[in-house]
Amino acid sequence: MSTIWDQTTSAQAIAETDGFWIRRIIRRWWQAYLTSRLEQVVIAQLSSMRDHELKDIGLTRYEITSAVKGKPTRKFRPS
Repeated sequence: MSTIWDQTTSAQAIAETDGFWIRRIIRRWWQAYLTSRLEQVVIAQLSSMRDHELKDIGLTRYEITSAVKGKPTRKFRPS
């Protein structure tokens, strides 16, 4: 009887572990999806601004995508 119990316990442990990983993968996918959507919205909003408005916040049009994604295209320059 202990053999059956050990096998059942092992199966439950495996199922719980698999469930943990599945939830973790889904959570990571969902976070990546939400981040991507937010980046798209911000890029669209910044792209709709005029060049002088972008200049006021320290951006040029070609820097929008890299600035939103956190990958600077130029070195910091003090104002």
